[in-house]
Amino acid sequence: MAVLLIVKRNCDRIEFMRFLGELAALSAACLWALGSVIYTHAGAKIPALELNLIKTVVAIAFLIPTLLLP
Repeated sequence: MAVLLIVKRNCDRIEFMRFLGELAALSAACLWALGSVIYTHAGAKIPALELNLIKTVVAIAFLIPTLLLP
């Protein structure tokens, strides 16, 4: 009975982790699409060179904390 209970808990955890992966994939796709729309609208108002510099600064601002994670 204890073995069955442990297997059941592990299966629930695997299904939960699978759900988290799917949620992460959908979130990434939605954020990518949103970023594309934002940069398309910004590109109509800001020159290309300036827009690329802004995008680079934003990317670096997000990458540095990610690299500092343990």
